Amino acid sequence: MKQVLVNRKGEVVVKKVPVPTLQKDTILVRVENSLISSGTETRSLVDKGLPAYIKRNPGTAKSFLGRMLREGMDRPLMDIRTKLKELTQVGYNCSGTVIECGSGVDWIEAGDRVACAGGEAHHAEIIAVPKNLVVRIPGNVSSKEAAFVSVGGIALHAVRTARASIGDRVLVIGLGLVGQIVTQILKAAGATVIGVDVHKSKVDAAKSLGMDIGIAGDYTERVLEATNGVGADAAIICAATASSKPVNDAIRSLRDRGSLVIVGVVGMDLEWGSLYAKEISLFMSRSYGPGRYDALYERKGVDYPISYVRWTENRNMEEFLNMVSRGAVKLKPLITAEFAVDDAPDAYQAITESPEKHIAVLLNYKSTEAAEESQSVEHTVAERPVKGRVNIAVIGTGSIVKAQHLPNIRRSGGFNIRTIVSNTGVNAGHMAEVYRAARSTTNYKSALRDKEIEAVLIATPNKFHAGMAIDALSHGKHVFVEKPLAMTYPECRKLWRALKKHKGLLTVGFNRRFSPLSIRAKEMLEGETAPKIGIYRVNVTPSAGKTWIDDPELGGGRILEEVCHFFDFFSWIFGEEPIRVYAEKLTARSSNIVDKDNVVISVKFSKGSIASIIYSCIGNPNVPKESVEIFSSGKVVRILNFQRLDAFGFREKGMKLASIDKGHYNHMLNFLRAIKGEEKLAVTADDGIRATVCCLKTLESLRSSTPQKLDWKKIISG
Repeated sequence: MKQVLVNRKGEVVVKKVPVPTLQKDTILVRVENSLISSGTETRSLVDKGLPAYIKRNPGTAKSFLGRMLREGMDRPLMDIRTKLKELTQVGYNCSGTVIECGSGVDWIEAGDRVACAGGEAHHAEIIAVPKNLVVRIPGNVSSKEAAFVSVGGIALHAVRTARASIGDRVLVIGLGLVGQIVTQILKAAGATVIGVDVHKSKVDAAKSLGMDIGIAGDYTERVLEATNGVGADAAIICAATASSKPVNDAIRSLRDRGSLVIVGVVGMDLEWGSLYAKEISLFMSRSYGPGRYDALYERKGVDYPISYVRWTENRNMEEFLNMVSRGAVKLKPLITAEFAVDDAPDAYQAITESPEKHIAVLLNYKSTEAAEESQSVEHTVAERPVKGRVNIAVIGTGSIVKAQHLPNIRRSGGFNIRTIVSNTGVNAGHMAEVYRAARSTTNYKSALRDKEIEAVLIATPNKFHAGMAIDALSHGKHVFVEKPLAMTYPECRKLWRALKKHKGLLTVGFNRRFSPLSIRAKEMLEGETAPKIGIYRVNVTPSAGKTWIDDPELGGGRILEEVCHFFDFFSWIFGEEPIRVYAEKLTARSSNIVDKDNVVISVKFSKGSIASIIYSCIGNPNVPKESVEIFSSGKVVRILNFQRLDAFGFREKGMKLASIDKGHYNHMLNFLRAIKGEEKLAVTADDGIRATVCCLKTLESLRSSTPQKLDWKKIISG
């Protein structure tokens, strides 16, 4: 399918990418029309090269500089280069016809006409949108009109926020796309509307649609005249400017105790004296209304009860289309240009070069391609496969894949990257182009069915690891799966059975043991037979429970996601089995701190060794992320952030690396050589299952405040 994207130079491009996957609580839609938001979207059309990126993101640049000082230049620079290669999806208003509904969607069916909003309502021929961001289109509303649904919802929520009612005199500043619709909704509510814009053409357009008074230029005195010196009851700012002048002029134009509503992105250097003297009520109108930016509402489809929240973003979208259906809001006169999707670059150019001429610009689509046929894209610039290399499919295009796995696969010289898979077609397509893969797809099963593919790398959200690994093994593939291998005991048992049934190799992303410093430390400790004490301290950035990792269903939390690493590390370096765990979590009583992300875990091992894992999200980023200390018979080895190894009491000296090396590349090499029969697989499914069981027992310990015995083989085979 075709999709409109913006590259890091700020250029609009149209690419062929795979169709997105249909998931639970989502709806697959064939788009007929999409609306370009002339304000929001054109702000993204700026140069996004490295100098411009640093200028616009000084905080991020400072963070990267700190990383370079701590980690060396290689990894931070690689992350920056990867970021600058990315393509941005644009668009958040569209309409079309339902192709298919995911599980959990029972109020709509294939063939229904719908309008879509939000971050997945891109300028693309086919989209997958969460159900709470989709509404039916009334029979007498055209697809072109329905494509205004997002900006209409924004406008309606702004009017609700202003609490405008019959007889109120309301000032609307900025008569672009949102402002034009705001004026019409206000008129429908019985208000007298005074509109302001720097472009006379937009003032005239609003007046032709019923606005009472239009002003092009300075307006404070005119507003006072029009209101008999009293001032407006409310002002709604729909302009976009870094200047604070619109806000302060609006304050001067309001009556005592008037209301000021901010919709657009404007400067907020407020004149406190005027604001205070008039006792102005200041409101921020957030997008389409309640539910916006709430992952439970938008992603998981959990609606707010109408008894408590009358106007959610979905109900605002629906009511806006009802207003269009009744004729209360007229949209066709606002359409100033239409372009075919192939001509999207021309559409954006027209808007940016002549903003005074354009209010609403539509993109039109005529795709008849079957969704299932367009889940994969063949790439003509693919690298020619080299005989003797292992054909690999990469499933997932997250940060670890971009920063480590794909560069390491290429660096190894032993793989042909045949297919790249992602839920998001643009990510799959873009990374396939960057790494010259033969194919990109959003359907991972099509990669497994490809008989040419010998190995797969699975780096999806944790929820899918076990199922995809079992599926890959059943198709005769060798598997490299990111940690954790599984999230539950039943998943571990299914994997255990699958590994007995199928012959493929399976390794888990426990890279720490492949670091040159870890290998050196294990060699130094090899002759020490006495029990050991280990301390693994981890200092990470807090997430406040807001990432996919923290989602109980998708990621399982920090312990499953990250602490599994450290269980594996100690089991390997001690050469012992864990037999008991006990964990305590922080009691912070703060909404900014997730208690279970700050833990101290004690582990007892089978030959008498003990270890303490300290995982903290309340530290300081200037402190290195990880440090390991191991004590044994008057000797100590210490690894500092996998860049320096100190040795005390040994004949051997420590080591210092030029940059951090956590073993990702060496792990990939081991996987490659094991497939070829040149080495033994160093990390196996047993290691992955053991670590998962340790994490699950840790969570049980946190819940019960008691030590938990563990015999992972007995638990899994029982």
